[in-house]
Amino acid sequence: MHPPATSSSPPAGTPPSVQLSHDAPAALLAKAAAQGHRSLYLDGGAVIQSFLAAGLISELTITVIPVLLGAGRPLFGPLPGDVSLRLLGCKAYPFGFVQKHYALEMSAIEG
Repeated sequence: MHPPATSSSPPAGTPPSVQLSHDAPAALLAKAAAQGHRSLYLDGGAVIQSFLAAGLISELTITVIPVLLGAGRPLFGPLPGDVSLRLLGCKAYPFGFVQKHYALEMSAIEG
């Protein structure tokens, strides 16, 4: 069983093994835990923002793509305050991507 995913609209070609949900973050996390999942893959600014606001994210992997954007939305949108991160690891790929794995300092979120 695959963990449920949340999305405002399912991407084209979404495989049948992916379960989409419009549940609130806490309800979605409870549903996934009841199915035996210990973690979820979250993608998309609005989805990540909703889980951050609910204090339900303990780790983040941020992938840096070597392109400077001229305009766009902030990655995490407005937050109630700064969120401290502790670097757990970093991996550079030969094609230019860099992935940074962080732990969130929970006191910064609970604030």
